[in-house]
Amino acid sequence: MNIAHLQNFVRIVEAGSLSRAADIIGIVQPALSRQVRSLECEFGVELLTRHGAGVSPTPAGEALAAAIRRLLGDLQSAREIVHAIEHEPAGLVTVGAPSSLAEAFFPPLFARLRTRHPRIRLRLLDELSNPLLQRTMRGEIDIAILHRDRSLERLKGVDFLEEPLGLVGEPGALGALESVSPGALQELPILAPTAPNRSRIAVESMIGSLESQLVAEVECLPALLSILARGEGFAILSYSAAARAIARGELGFRPIEGPAIVRRMVLVRAGENRPTAAAAAVERELRGLAVDMASEMRWTPSIATDASGGR
Repeated sequence: MNIAHLQNFVRIVEAGSLSRAADIIGIVQPALSRQVRSLECEFGVELLTRHGAGVSPTPAGEALAAAIRRLLGDLQSAREIVHAIEHEPAGLVTVGAPSSLAEAFFPPLFARLRTRHPRIRLRLLDELSNPLLQRTMRGEIDIAILHRDRSLERLKGVDFLEEPLGLVGEPGALGALESVSPGALQELPILAPTAPNRSRIAVESMIGSLESQLVAEVECLPALLSILARGEGFAILSYSAAARAIARGELGFRPIEGPAIVRRMVLVRAGENRPTAAAAAVERELRGLAVDMASEMRWTPSIATDASGGR
């Protein structure tokens, strides 16, 4: 079985079109079609469904694509393990983070790795939490920063950091208050992500439903921060989610009085295998950044434990 043909099959599934995949790979479409037919003969099942918009994987094709991704990851790991015996960590590492943490972590992570581990190539993904979890479970992401909860039991997760949530809004709208009470929150126009969202669940478990004062549900963090900077509402966010806008004076942050509303984040690795040298190096740098930026971002870095709370 030809490894290149397996790689090309994954590219077809991701592109959703034989012609687009052929352009990406750099071969003619008939040759790519022959590769698919060869795989279908090899496995004895139909792998793709053809339709007007392109192609879609059959259930068997979806399962094969997932298996190929794992296989290719294992092959890459083998190459890196062999290479690392005599050389520094090298290879591709895919890191995923929710939008609220991506801006804080990704630029300094890139800078550190360029200096300390120039042979590591990063692929950085900014995703909503649920798609990020699903992609990690499929083996598409090597290291993900995720909310700590029971859905991580199938993955290798270690505690990473905690951060309090507070009220974010235009400084003039926030006024001179140093903090805000849960009762005062009930009177404010609130923008929030669509439920179910783990941060929203954490907020509503502490102060009650936001439905009565919800003026918009916004999934795009840059758009949300832009709306808030125009003084058109408030949001309950972590400090790090708005840190850059706060530093520019466009937004302000006020702690919420009473028991802290905290979100707990974990570092999750895909698969059961030992991480590659490159992935382990990236994880160390992420932990170092969490410590180094803790004061600036109001984080509490965690001592590593598994995602269910064990050491």
